[in-house]
Parts: sequence; C-alpha cells; structure tokens
Amino acid sequence: MLAVLGAGIGLMNSVLVWKLFGTDINSDIWLLNVGVIAILSLLVLIGVEQFQVFYTEIYLRNKEDAADFLGGAFVWAIVSGLVFSAVCFVIVDAIMDGFAGGFGRQAKELAIPVFLILLIQVAFSPLLHVVRCTLNVHHYYGASYCLSLILPLGQLLSLLVFIFIDEHDVIELAKWSSFSILVQLVLYPLILIKWASFPKNIDAKFFISFIKNSFTMRIGHSFHNFFVGMILNNALSYLAPGMISIFQYAKKFSDGLAGVAIGPQANIYHARQAKAWVERDKKLFYVNVKVYLKNTLPIYMVGVFLVWFIMPWLLEILSQGRDADSVIGIKFVFLALAAWQGIISIETIFAGVVVIAKRSMILWMVNGLFIISFFIAVKFIPNDSSVWWLAIAGLLTQCINFIFYAAFAWRLTNKHFP
Repeated sequence: MLAVLGAGIGLMNSVLVWKLFGTDINSDIWLLNVGVIAILSLLVLIGVEQFQVFYTEIYLRNKEDAADFLGGAFVWAIVSGLVFSAVCFVIVDAIMDGFAGGFGRQAKELAIPVFLILLIQVAFSPLLHVVRCTLNVHHYYGASYCLSLILPLGQLLSLLVFIFIDEHDVIELAKWSSFSILVQLVLYPLILIKWASFPKNIDAKFFISFIKNSFTMRIGHSFHNFFVGMILNNALSYLAPGMISIFQYAKKFSDGLAGVAIGPQANIYHARQAKAWVERDKKLFYVNVKVYLKNTLPIYMVGVFLVWFIMPWLLEILSQGRDADSVIGIKFVFLALAAWQGIISIETIFAGVVVIAKRSMILWMVNGLFIISFFIAVKFIPNDSSVWWLAIAGLLTQCINFIFYAAFAWRLTNKHFP
C-alpha cells in the first residue's frame, strides 16, 4: 500500500509540473535536474551501501558494539555526503556538459543554480540511507518508507503553492522544494538516539571493511544508471526545447506504473528464488517464475492500456488545450517506454539468476554492452529527429540485453539443476 502511495505522489508531482510549466525551457530544466539529482543520490551511497548488512551482523553479536558502529556510520554518512556534494559543486560545469551538452548558454545559466540548490538532497542521501536501514533492522518498515516520502511530499506541496499563486520561477521552486530536507534533518537525531552512541570503541578493521564492501557493491549498481542517464539526457538536450519534458513526463508515467505493477512482485520473486537456488529445488524455481509472470504481466498490460487512454485526457484538461501536440508526443513516447519497461520486467527473471549465482562479472559485462550499444544507437539519431526515436533506441538495445541475460541464465540454471 505504501508503494502505491509513493508511486502516486511521484505521478502527482509530474502532473503538477505539467500544470505549472507545460513543455517549455523551465520544465526541461526542472525535469532534467530532478533526474540528475536522482542519479547522484544513488551514486553518493558508494560509502554506505552495505550498512544494513554490517549493522545487522554486529547488532546480533553485541548491541553495545552496534551502537558504536551506528554512531560512526552516522558521522561517516554526513562527511561522505558533504564531500561528494562539494566535489559536484566544484565540477558543476562538467556535470552540466555531460548531462545537458546541447543546452545553450542561457539555458545552462538557469539550470546550474537549480542544480546547486537541489544538491543539498544529494548531500544528505547517505544519512537518509543509514537511518532507513536502521529502522528496517529494528522492523520499523512503515516508518522507514514514510521517511523517504518527506522530500517528494515537500515537492508536491511546493508545486501546489506555486500553481495557486501563479508563480513560474524554476529557481524559486527549487528553493521551496528543498525546505523539506530540514524536516528530515530534525528527525534523524531523534530516530538514531534510541540505538546510537558516540563512537568510542569502533572496530576499525570492521568499519573499513564496511566502506570497501559498500564501494564495490554501489559501483556495480550505479555505473549502469549513471552512464545511461547521461547518454539519454545529453541526447535530449540537443533536441528542440520541450523534448526533454515530453520524454520525462512519459517516463514518469511508465516508471510509476512499473513501480506499482512490477516492483513489489519482483522483490518477492527474488527472495523466493534465492531460497530455491540454495536448496536446489528445481520445481520450486520454475514455479516461482510462473507465479511472477502471472502476478505481473496481466496487471502491467491492463495498466498500460488504462494509462494510454486516461493520461492524454488528464493532461489536456490540466493544460486547457495549450499543449495538444505535446500530449500526443507524450502518449506515443509512453507506449515505447512501456514496452521497454515490459522487456525489463521479463529480463528480471534472467538477471535474477545471474545475481543469485553470484556472477557479478556477467552483470558488468552485459550492462557494459548495453551502455556501449545504447550510446552507438543514440549517436545515429539526428538532432532534428523526434524524441520518439530515443525511446525506440532504448527498447531495441534492451532487447539485445535480454538475449544475453537469457542465454547466461539458461546456462547457469542447467548447470545448477542437473
């Protein structure tokens, strides 16, 4: 239920951005920066990714040592987040060139202040991760998820205020949206004080192992999202003004639908498959695949059908007909992105086998192949082309990924289940 709520808030934010800006340079700048901040907020977890694993281990062994470890992690999360954000501040021009190389001088001059204001979210992402993982270890799952909703709720309220007062300044919107981080900063110490203590006797070797392991895991998770996001956004920035917005609006609807219809079931599927793999239960393994497909694909296809018909009607009402051509563009880009997401949902079956078989090199190789293939495909798209072709390029490249993952999964499965 909370996952549905989170997806709903995300979609409402997209709809309100549409209501406020439509598809102009302001919406391009806002949506691009929100996407870049989301990518960096994951990358900054490079120093704390494995906190929950290590904290659980030490908590079960000795609660006093766990309190020291948590206190140390709290400090480390603040330091690593601030250092990472400081580096981003220094190289902001390079970041903008990487993600929005096609922006003109005026657009970049407007985009950079928005990015720097939103950067505060990146600075405290490691701290949010540590706090949420702590709540998860102590079985406060609802509280953990609610904590992650504070920022999107703050953005939602800011958008509502801006629509009400008819304010269209994207820099001011960034300032208002970032105020909600203060609510989180007040809550963090109140939450952690129950289990943390001032770090006095931290096992240095254990703590360094935690940082090293986090680095290894996060690099593996993030390099795909980082480079794909950079290639995609940079290509969009060379298209006509408003094309970023059309693509990102469609992507928000596609991601929201996938988050509700596929995300929860995928988590359950991976947990069940890990058990079947360890127990070498071949029958259960294939039953889990059938159950996953049965519980996701029909709901997802019905969802695509509903969004396809409802989304244009909703957007046209909110825009009062001023962006009719953009609505048509969003509708067709959504269809391509929904197909792309559908391929990923089935690919999850095969990628999951590679993960539970602990073949990280296969993940690196296949994801690396996707990045190179996608980059080449995008380079062949002329700058005066429709944004539709970027979505098609992603869909076709994902099909190549699908074939490789299926082949490796088939081989690993046959070897594991004789």
